[in-house]
Amino acid sequence: MNNNPKSAPKQNTTGQKPGQQTRQPVAQKPDNKPKQPLKQQQVASPKKTPAKQKVNAVLLQEQLKSAKADASGLRFEQTAANFFRSKGWNPQLRVEMLGYEFDLFAQYENGWQKKYLVVECKRGRFVSAEDIVHFMYKVALLSEKLFTPNSYNKPELYAYICHTGEVDVEAQFIASRQVPPVLMLKLE
Repeated sequence: MNNNPKSAPKQNTTGQKPGQQTRQPVAQKPDNKPKQPLKQQQVASPKKTPAKQKVNAVLLQEQLKSAKADASGLRFEQTAANFFRSKGWNPQLRVEMLGYEFDLFAQYENGWQKKYLVVECKRGRFVSAEDIVHFMYKVALLSEKLFTPNSYNKPELYAYICHTGEVDVEAQFIASRQVPPVLMLKLE
């Protein structure tokens, strides 16, 4: 007889037929409770106090007012663009350049001649000296970028403020002294 345990045939102690796979026992939970479907937890929304409701209403009204003003401003910019189109320009609306937005920007090149148009639109409000100074600053930055020093043929730059309201007397004076001059154009 063979006393070598390695060569001895293994005895079936599971009661299964030879060649049949043995199943591993499934670990039971320690509490042995049957599984129940998980209930979706109700997350209680924070109760809105009247003060919070009022703040939310005010914020929504401000957002709506801002959206209406933006839409109204865009319509006025389109009106101004149509005016300049009738004069031979092809302006683009809301052009971002040098970190600033110009309401209208157009360029015209005819061989050696270059012309540029920048427009600021002010609808339904008083045009102040501060508005002029801010626009002049943007125009000055653009002018430095467009005009190379010692160039033989400097392009022309036209700067307009199109408005529907009144213009401050000081603002008109400042605009007329600017080089290039900021021209005021009232559109309805």
